[in-house]
Parts: sequence; C-alpha cells; structure tokens
Amino acid sequence: MAGTSTNSIGTILSGQNTTQAQVDGIVTGDQEQAEENLVTDITVTASPDNVSGSGIGTVTSGSATISVSGGTPPYSISWAATNGVTLTANSVSSLGADGDFSVTFERALTPGQWLFSNQKVTITDSAGSPLTGEAVVNVTLVENSTGLDIGAA
Repeated sequence: MAGTSTNSIGTILSGQNTTQAQVDGIVTGDQEQAEENLVTDITVTASPDNVSGSGIGTVTSGSATISVSGGTPPYSISWAATNGVTLTANSVSSLGADGDFSVTFERALTPGQWLFSNQKVTITDSAGSPLTGEAVVNVTLVENSTGLDIGAA
C-alpha cells in the first residue's frame, strides 16, 4: 500500500474515522433520545393564594388560578386539606398541557358558622417516573344568615 494516511488501518478498513462515527451517532438519533430523557420539574403556582366567600347555606369562595408548567403533560390534579376542614374543590381533574385552570371551594355551613382551610393541590405528570408539584390555597368561608357579603374576595 503506497501513500500515507492520518487514519489508523482500522479506520481505513471500516471506511470512517472516529469523529465521523460520533457525528453519525448524533444524526441517527442519539441526540434526540438524550433530549427526550431530559426531565424538568413541575412548577405549580396559585394566584391569589387566599380566597374567601360568604353567603347563606352552601358558601362558595372566590376563585384562584392555578398555573402548571414543566414535566410531561397530561397532568392529573387532586386536592386535599392540609389543615382545617375538607372542602369541595370545583376544578378540573386533569390538564392536557402546560397552562392555567380555575378553582373555587364550597361547603354547606350552619348559620353563623365560619371555617378556615389550607387546600393543597397536587399535580402529577404522565411520565414513566412521575413528577409532582404542589401549591396551597388558603380558604375562609363564612355563613352569613343575613345574606350580606361580609368579606368575599
């Protein structure tokens, strides 16, 4: 064999050098797979994070907007009281993509009753190893038999 080459005999026989093999690996999808495996945390915020309501009978709070981003949509959504009493959270149970949804809380109260509750939303993504994010909304409800609005937000 005449002439010189900067490649070893192994790379000449294989038809490509090491740098070219690395480039070919990226082009054939190794880079795309690496990007798909990149995991981002879920961010959940509540605005406002304090809501209240007053009325007669079943009292409903003002609404809060929950914003969700990160992770892998779709997301499942659940609510629970972290302290105080359990309320009904009127909101969606799933979200198809990053975005916002609105929630109000309600409960039947007896005349003159008032209550306070910390309500925690937990957002879980649909990835194989699910991520979760949480936010808390502080809720105050007052049963006002006179029907006057005494502090709804």
